[in-house]
Amino acid sequence: MKNNTNMPLPPNVVSLILNKTIRLEIISNDLVDSIKLLGAQESNLDDKIVWVITFQDNYELARKLQELNKLGVLFVGQPSGWPPAEIFADLREKNLLEGTFNEITWIGKGKWVIRER
Repeated sequence: MKNNTNMPLPPNVVSLILNKTIRLEIISNDLVDSIKLLGAQESNLDDKIVWVITFQDNYELARKLQELNKLGVLFVGQPSGWPPAEIFADLREKNLLEGTFNEITWIGKGKWVIRER
């Protein structure tokens, strides 16, 4: 488990999966070409740059999440709701993807924890 209180959010995070869209935030320069191969497009959201990848169904979503996981991105988890980490775990339970992934959660303002699931 990794803790950090110096940065509000680490790089390379899947922050939201909603309406057939995967939202990526704080993408490092070394991942840009790789996520573009997955169909990622840069977008401006509330005056910040995010990357968006669209998908059509759970099979395509699983494939893209598997590739993002191989790239080492983090998946946001929260104590409630349907965050990206829970979507990844659900698709894994349905045997649409496999392997462990890294989940990021918050333990306080600006304090996050990364754990392998």
